[in-house]
Amino acid sequence: MSVTKTTQTPPYADLGALLMTSPTDKGSTPSTVQEKMAVNSHMSWLTSVLNKSFKPSASAVSYFRIFAQEEGQFDTVRGGYMVDMDHIVTASSKYVLSITTTAIPVSSEVTVVKQAEATAHALFNWPPRTEAPFDELGTNGAVHYGIRQVSKPMPLGTKSKEERYWPSWEESLAWWCDGQTASFIFTKVPGGPTQELITPGEDANQYWFTPAPKSR
Repeated sequence: MSVTKTTQTPPYADLGALLMTSPTDKGSTPSTVQEKMAVNSHMSWLTSVLNKSFKPSASAVSYFRIFAQEEGQFDTVRGGYMVDMDHIVTASSKYVLSITTTAIPVSSEVTVVKQAEATAHALFNWPPRTEAPFDELGTNGAVHYGIRQVSKPMPLGTKSKEERYWPSWEESLAWWCDGQTASFIFTKVPGGPTQELITPGEDANQYWFTPAPKSR
């Protein structure tokens, strides 16, 4: 399943454009410890964020391939699998994950942004009491794209320890939909404390399982 490349990929720039389009080669089977860990991380995130009916089976891990420095830019993991009659297409860099699926059919009176919302509601395992209205930022031909509306969180110091705000993956969700296919992309932040700096910045996503060049 290919995804139409948009002229903008908010908020993920060149990284988003790469993850949201089909690869130019077939990739490689993971062989090193680092490559296998990357594939396992990719699988773990899919299992974590997707609703039960869309989760990959344990055997789906064999469909994932690694793309070392894909297009000379980013280490990526890619793979697709079938759920009933639907093809789920996935791709990720170190800190960003994209998922593409068939858009949920809706009546002709429903807007594409509402169709994207309905697809996301069915696809993802949302945290309790989550509301997920979408904003449309623009179009490119038949493709509509935008981001999820998110209320600005309170600073850490204004909340109690129990209510402390931790960024979570669903807050960074961006979407694309042409009425037939729906695609989603987000930063892999877990919604809890972590010692690792997690960012969609392109420099942080360049190297995942290949070594970064040594500085001179």
